[in-house]
Amino acid sequence: MDRLVKRSDGVAADHARLAVSLASLTETSSDTYATDTNDVPLLNDGLVAMSKHLRTTQTLMEDESKAWDSGVLEDLKRQRDALNNETKLAGLRAKPEGLLKPGEVEKVVEAIIKDKESIVDQHNRSVFVKECIRDELIYFQQTQYQVSRWNQDWAQERVKYSEMLADNWRRLLDELEGMPLGD
Repeated sequence: MDRLVKRSDGVAADHARLAVSLASLTETSSDTYATDTNDVPLLNDGLVAMSKHLRTTQTLMEDESKAWDSGVLEDLKRQRDALNNETKLAGLRAKPEGLLKPGEVEKVVEAIIKDKESIVDQHNRSVFVKECIRDELIYFQQTQYQVSRWNQDWAQERVKYSEMLADNWRRLLDELEGMPLGD
């Protein structure tokens, strides 16, 4: 897993280098294709899009690598340590009483318990974080809907009252119809 993390970081860095190279090509496109520069803007747009995509890929790969490093890799290390401690405990329990240091078995048992608690805590935290993110996304989506609703409601109210005002002014015009104009 550690090697995968390092390789992923390396590939991400390669994506960044390629993105920079492609972006720099746009600076020379006009000179390179000076005989006919009509398609140079489209060529440059494609190079910029590819560069942007590669930068995004770089960022995602780096994020994934960090997640592996702080998540799976740490869990694997804890599991390894827990298994090593289990083996150590079995070895200690196989020793005759007189060869054991006082508290040695208890110390290993305590380390095993802590490792297992840590694994459970990490898992629980991971589940909690996912739930929090899900709730935040739901809340965020609901706020978008609320903004849409109140804008639509406000516009609908404006139309309704504009029509009522227009009717009010039409009725006034009708009532003012008989007023003398002096013609």
